[in-house]
Amino acid sequence: MNKTWQIYFNVVLGCIGGILGWLIVGLIPMDDWNVHLSNVLSGIGVGLFIGGAIGIMEGLLVKRSILRTILGLIGGLIAGAISGGLGLGLGGLAFVFIGNLEISFLVDPLFGSFTLGGFLARIIGWVSFGAFLGLGLGILSLKIKRIGFSLLGGMIAGLIGGIIYDLLTQVFLQSSGQAQVFLSAVGIVLIGACLGGIIAATVELAKDAIIKVIAGKRTNTEISVIGRTTIGSSDACDVYIPDEGVKKNHAQVLKEAKGFIIQNTADNQPVFVNQTTLATGATLPLKDGDLITIGAAKMQFKLR
Repeated sequence: MNKTWQIYFNVVLGCIGGILGWLIVGLIPMDDWNVHLSNVLSGIGVGLFIGGAIGIMEGLLVKRSILRTILGLIGGLIAGAISGGLGLGLGGLAFVFIGNLEISFLVDPLFGSFTLGGFLARIIGWVSFGAFLGLGLGILSLKIKRIGFSLLGGMIAGLIGGIIYDLLTQVFLQSSGQAQVFLSAVGIVLIGACLGGIIAATVELAKDAIIKVIAGKRTNTEISVIGRTTIGSSDACDVYIPDEGVKKNHAQVLKEAKGFIIQNTADNQPVFVNQTTLATGATLPLKDGDLITIGAAKMQFKLR
């Protein structure tokens, strides 16, 4: 699966997570609850489903591994629940401090009278929600550079999704209850889509290179090289290639001051780079377009 499709499916999964979160949270009667408690619990519920849906992407569709899918689901659920609760909880606190800021202006016929303080408070909540979710999902990768870009992507997603959601809410402010219910579903799905797609797209900015599988069981799969990148038949490897002749941890690509190198980390199994054979422990500089052969799998190394 190439990177475009990976981003697309992140958007789809984010939408699915959003609608599931809306459905489940909507079943819980919170009208008589403390507003801050309901904010936190709503954030936990929505974040739980969006985080879980996005978390399964790599294991389910890229690695196609049941174990990695389950681990991604668990990690996404935890990251989503924590980020959702913190994000919307902070948004609720922001509303207390600036929600009543009396800067109103008239933008009829679409919006009527609009209060800036409430708008800013709600946007802070969505940005916080996105930032924490991006941070949480980034932490699961255990790569500092990816964590930073996931955080940035989450903030952008929360900002864009939150602004559109809030503007739509203002448009239909005087609409029927049914319209408001439908709009809330659209808004949550929008937030999920933005989080899934924008976090994935922003993480692509963190990549230093790409390894594309051109022959073998994972043909056309593209994996971003971010820092140390492992290659092997273990689904814990960054580049998962369960082909004949591939060891669990067969090789690794490392970025050094002068560029990239590849190292053979397998026992008594070679790694081929173009026409060069790497024995166990040996390293070799990598150039753009180099062909890497490990067992029955062939890959191409491409600089960003």
